[in-house]
Amino acid sequence: MPLVTRSGIPTAGRMLEVYRSGLNRMRRHLHRDIHAIFNDEVECPTRWIDAFCKLLDGASEYAGIPSQQAARLRMQVFRKGASRHPLVNYADRWFENQEDDAKRQIAAEMSEEWSRIERRLFGDLPEAHRLERFNDFVSPVALRARYNVAQTQFAANANLRRRRTNFC
Repeated sequence: MPLVTRSGIPTAGRMLEVYRSGLNRMRRHLHRDIHAIFNDEVECPTRWIDAFCKLLDGASEYAGIPSQQAARLRMQVFRKGASRHPLVNYADRWFENQEDDAKRQIAAEMSEEWSRIERRLFGDLPEAHRLERFNDFVSPVALRARYNVAQTQFAANANLRRRRTNFC
């Protein structure tokens, strides 16, 4: 495990910095940045990195929007966009609808900024929720200690479950 030893403290500090500076960023982008920290760690399975993300998410508050509201917005935008397909990065004589122009036109039809529409478009999906508050750990050492406790609890519970199923 990368954070069991003192050498894991700088890694923990980098993870904390991702969340500290991540206000208003999507959960999936925060998780991607945490995974990127471990790119050079050959012996760090993805499930360990996901455990760090879960631990950091547990100390976070995210903003989302109700499912019905997001679904209604998606239907509205997709209906308006359907007549403009296919969208391309650069218009030519075969494909005349440029993506940026289509977004501007849809935003104008809805009397709203495209950035605001885009923010809410998938706001009901947990990975698209935006970080509102990070209830920070005191230090990288505290994060490392909390991670170690969580891993120990998981292992103990897994062992307990295994024993129960063996006796039944």
